[in-house]
Amino acid sequence: MNGTVTLLFLLVNLTILYGQDIRVVGSHLASLDDNSETGLPTVAEMEAACPHEALVNNNFKCAERAERGLCSGKTTSAKVIRTRLCPCTCTKYLTDRIQTCCKAVGATPKCMSLCRYNTTKEEILAPTGYQCGVDLPRWSYCGWDTTDGRSCCRNNGVPEECLTFCKSELPCDLFSGDVAGRLHCINFYPKMLECQLRSIPSKPQWDPNWKAQPTC
Repeated sequence: MNGTVTLLFLLVNLTILYGQDIRVVGSHLASLDDNSETGLPTVAEMEAACPHEALVNNNFKCAERAERGLCSGKTTSAKVIRTRLCPCTCTKYLTDRIQTCCKAVGATPKCMSLCRYNTTKEEILAPTGYQCGVDLPRWSYCGWDTTDGRSCCRNNGVPEECLTFCKSELPCDLFSGDVAGRLHCINFYPKMLECQLRSIPSKPQWDPNWKAQPTC
C-alpha cells in the first residue's frame, strides 16, 4: 500500500473517530508511573542514559544544559546543543518531556511510541500510525506545548493549507471539507517537527487538565 493510500485511510479513520466525543480529562502529573512531580528526567538519569555526553569539556555538561531547557529554541546555540553537542541527552530530555504530556492528556498507551519529537514520516504512514490517528490532537497539543508555530512553518516552506498542523490546538472541523487536499501535508512533517523544537518554551507550559476539542 503506497503512502498516499495509507494516509487517506488514516484521515478517513480520523474523520470517523473525530466524529465521536474524544475528550479525555488528563490525569494529574503526580499520577504518572515514575511518580515524579514533573515527569522530566533528572541530570543523573540523563547522564546515565548518555554517558558519552556527560562531560563535553571541562565546563560543559549536556544534562545540565538540557535541564535548563536549552535543547529547544530558535537560537543557533540551541540548535548546536541538540544536533551536535548533546543529541543523545536532548533526545532523552525532549522525549520524556513530550511523553509526560501525552500520558497526562490521555494518549492511547499503545501509541506512546509515536509521541516523540523525532517521529518519522514513515512511522506515521505505517499501520501503527494509522491505528493511532485518534491521538493526533493530543500529539499536536503536546508537541507544540501551547505555542503557535505557523509563522515558523510558513518561513520553513510549509504551504498555507498545511499550517493548521503547526499549532497546539487543532480545529474541531479539521477532517471535514477538503481532506484530500491536505494529504500532501505529511511530506512537510519533518519541517513541522523542526519548528516545534524551535518554538516550544524552554520549560513545559501544557495543562494536565487539557481536553481535546469536541466536534463542531
